[in-house]
Amino acid sequence: MARPELSFPVDGSVLDTAEAAFSLLTTAPGGLAVDGAAVHAGLPQRHIGLRELRVLLAHPAIPAGARDAVWTHLVGRREDAAWQVGAVGVAMPLLRRTAGRLAAGYPDDPSDLDAEILTGFLTGLRRVPPAAPRLGVRLAWAAYRAGLVEARRHATALPGGGSELAVVAAMPPPPWGAPLRVLAQAVTVGVLSAGDAALIRASRLDGVALADLSTTPDELGGGGGAGEELAVRLGRAEARLGQAILTGRVGIRLPC
Repeated sequence: MARPELSFPVDGSVLDTAEAAFSLLTTAPGGLAVDGAAVHAGLPQRHIGLRELRVLLAHPAIPAGARDAVWTHLVGRREDAAWQVGAVGVAMPLLRRTAGRLAAGYPDDPSDLDAEILTGFLTGLRRVPPAAPRLGVRLAWAAYRAGLVEARRHATALPGGGSELAVVAAMPPPPWGAPLRVLAQAVTVGVLSAGDAALIRASRLDGVALADLSTTPDELGGGGGAGEELAVRLGRAEARLGQAILTGRVGIRLPC
């Protein structure tokens, strides 16, 4: 069955355009699908359309091995343009969450940020070794790092260094981003002190106001400084963490 010609308006976000293409390729009879029985025992043992597959992968009952197997299958078909769209569509919830979080400190057109995130994902899709483990993690970080480069380039500077971009809060969510693991890595390699990691966790992940943290011990994210002092400290810590993520010193590092 011949696939329909893909033609969509270029106005607006490229993520919207990609979603429209994904919808076209997956809703018609004979649309993109995988054989669950051939991919992994943790999937329904039948043909699964990619739209349904996208929903299944977000369910906590799906084992990590099944997610890995799905991405191995998708990467294995990356030479087919339609399956590239399929891979983007399956990753779309992650791409949109990453874009939404990074956009919090982005002063320009969010569609530019979306474009960089999508470009990062597609670049990763083309370059990732097909036999590498945890391909979904690798692709998520490729998209995140590309978006982070764009967001940091335009983020508003804060006094004392750093920017308004909340680096940890913008990480790809679990099972991809694992922010607590990244913070632990940053402490281990000396990018952050334990106190700075606690400050980032408390303010960015737990949502504790800096004014409240100013009265808490350092090991809980405070340190006794005024809210303004903690803001400067937070900005500097996030700047160091962001640079470490961009250079690959901190983040999900897996053997090829």
